[in-house]
Parts: sequence; C-alpha cells; structure tokens
Amino acid sequence: MLGIETEYGISAPERPEISVDLLAAAVVAHCTVPSTGDETWSEATFIDDLHNRMLGNGGRFYVDHAHPEYCTPETTTALDATLYDASGEAIVARAAAAASEEVGARIAIFKNNTDAHGNSYGTHENYQLTRETPWQRVVVHLTTFLVTRQPLVGAGRVTPDGFHLTQRAGYLEALTGIETTIRRPIVNTRAEPHAPRARWRRVHVIVGDANRSQFATHLKLGVTALILRAVEADVLPDLALADPLAALRTIDADATCRALVPLADGRRLSALDVQEALLEAVRTHADRLAADPDVLSDWQAVVDDLRADPDRCADRLDWVAKRGLIQAAAARLDAGPGDARLARLDLSWAELGPASVFERVRAQGNFDLLADAAIEAAVIEPPSDTRAWLRGTLVQTLGRSLISAGWESATLRGSTGRLRTIGMGEPLNHTRATHGDLLAGARGADAVADRLAR
Repeated sequence: MLGIETEYGISAPERPEISVDLLAAAVVAHCTVPSTGDETWSEATFIDDLHNRMLGNGGRFYVDHAHPEYCTPETTTALDATLYDASGEAIVARAAAAASEEVGARIAIFKNNTDAHGNSYGTHENYQLTRETPWQRVVVHLTTFLVTRQPLVGAGRVTPDGFHLTQRAGYLEALTGIETTIRRPIVNTRAEPHAPRARWRRVHVIVGDANRSQFATHLKLGVTALILRAVEADVLPDLALADPLAALRTIDADATCRALVPLADGRRLSALDVQEALLEAVRTHADRLAADPDVLSDWQAVVDDLRADPDRCADRLDWVAKRGLIQAAAARLDAGPGDARLARLDLSWAELGPASVFERVRAQGNFDLLADAAIEAAVIEPPSDTRAWLRGTLVQTLGRSLISAGWESATLRGSTGRLRTIGMGEPLNHTRATHGDLLAGARGADAVADRLAR
C-alpha cells in the first residue's frame, strides 16, 4: 500500500490583504467533485467540516497549516499512486478557480515546498511496512537511500547561494523524529498504520519534493517502495553514511552528481554509486521482491544518464529541466542566483495552470506517463482494489446520509435516524471485487449498512 499527500502553496496576488488561511479554506470549500461536506447535498445536520472532505475518488481534501492539502486514496502500485496524485492537481486547480470567483481575484496554486518567506511545507509519501521488520534496520537503510535519492527525484530550487537539487533538504535538521514542522527529520517515526496495528506500520516519508513530472513522481514512489520491500527481506548491503545530514546537504548542492560522501566504514561514494549498489541488490532479488521491471529499468536509465551527463534527464526530471531554464534565463538577463527574476521563474514551474513555464516544457512531450483521460477518470472514480473503492462509492451515492467518512470507517444515518458505523480497518478489503456484487442495487443508507454488516 502506498500514497502521497501534498500541501499546496497558495496566494491571491491581486488581493494580498486576504490571509492564506482564508484562501485555503475558500479553496477546499469550493471543491467541485463529489465529497463529504458538499453543500449541494448536505444541510446543517451534516457533521463533516466543509474544510475537511473525503472525496468520491477515495482521497481527502482539507486545510492543513493554511495550505489546501490533497491526499491520494490508498493504492497498491506506484503507477496508481502517481495517477491519483495527478488527479489531485486537477481537483485543487478547479477548486481554486471556483473559489476565485467568490474572492473576486485569481487564487494561484503552487505545487512546491517553499515560499519566498523561508517557509517549507510538505509532500509526504506513505508506505505500508510489516510491523515485524526491525525498526533500526529500517532507519539505517532508509536514511542512506533517502539522502542519496535526491538526484533522481528532486524538484530543484534556486537560492541566493546557488541552485539546489531539492526543495526540502535545507529544512531538515534531525536524523529521526516524529516532527514534521520543526526539527524535521530524515526518517520520520510517525507509525500510525491506518490498518491493523499488530501487523502493519506506516512509513511516513517527509523529505521528498512535490514533483510536477509524472515520471519523477512514479520513480520516487516505485523505487522507495522497492527499497522498503528489500528492507523487509533484509537483502540490502551495508551502506550506512558517516554523517547523513552533512551528506544530505553535500548531495543537494551538487548538480554534477559526482560529489563523494563518507560512509561509516570509511569508503567515499557518490550518491549515484550508492543508488547503483542498491539497485543491484534489488535486481538480484527481483523475483522475491516482486519488482516492477519498468521501475527497475527507469531507475537504471536515470542513474546511467545522470552519471554520463545530467542534462540527458531534462525530459524526465524536474530539477534538471528547471536548472536548464534557470541557466538560460540567467545568461540572457545577466542575473545572479539571488535575482528575483530567477526566483519568479522557479515559482512559475510550480504553478498549476496554463501560464506555468512547466506547461510550456511539458508541451514538448516531456515528463508525462499518464493519459489525460485516465487522470480525468481518477478525479471522480476511486481505485477498485483497496478500501478506497467503498469509501468513494459511499461518498458518491449516499449524499447527506453519509454522516462522516475516514480512512478506517464511515458512519451512515438510516431512515429512522439511527447511526450505523462501517469498519474498514483492512486496506485490501471492501474493494470492488469483495463488495461490488454485494452492494449492487442497494438503495439508501439502510440497505447499504445491512449488506455491509453481513
């Protein structure tokens, strides 16, 4: 199981006096897809807050620390998680457009991780891991992997002291910890599984960037999921870093991808050296790990191309393409790293909508893996092979009879006013395959609840 949640940057350039808290609340309140809290379906008796909505596609859309945040539904593959991340861009953009009409000014939405005031906000990945896997083993291997995956999946960032591969590395201050807004760690220890606790933990990865490139998003999710399977199987080599935080910053600032960082055993390797060693270990056990051959192929190709010349990845990786644009603009404008015009170009990459510089580069045939029709379908329809199918189906069909919905349960109000709670603790239950026939033809909360209680 895996998924991704993204806090979007937000502003109303023409109405700077409006607080971002109000802007974020307005965007979520103007969600244009089926959701809990939808005023067109509900009345004052509705429990769900209008700024915290479960969606008809099984995901969640809410306000978090003055940001509109979208969380994908639970998925079983990196490609599905990428698909629902892309559908989230469409959902957030359309809600912002609807809210803009009420505000009377354009609300701009940015898929990034830092603003001009030095604030950082997250794109958090979530992976299901067996509880029996020793946590210290997870910490050691995951630390090395996350520090050295930056050249593969960074979104890039222009700063006064030069170009960096990622948006988040400069905001990390600890090796491990539960915090996400202060003393942010490389390995987050939040373990709430949203699944049977005796069997599962949730690995909550907070070091990643918000990628506009679908290729980079898929690579990020697919490779990280493989690494965690390899950690479970205990098949990874010892590549512990001597100083992970120092290595994180060294790699983040190295656009050549050649900088060497010390390992605990005294060796000095580049990020790509470490990634290649991890890739070889995973490939050796590919059958045991049920490794997706496309993920392995893309992983190898990116490592090879970055090693030969990072510019070869300009059609796939955010940071490489963005760096090329920044370099060209700097030369044309005779601008240094701290020039505000370069910062605006960086920000334009992240903005959702046709005016984004990203869209101009994308129009050349870069970055995409998914068909527009598939993304459009995922805006509405939940994945069929997880409990998100039932959650999304309830949201779409029950209207105000659905009192509340969460990751692990839903509460329905029957015709007599009786409340019925449906437990959905197991993520791979309540799917179309397990419950589709059971619910076929059911009308109203009473019938649905009766059938789910069987």
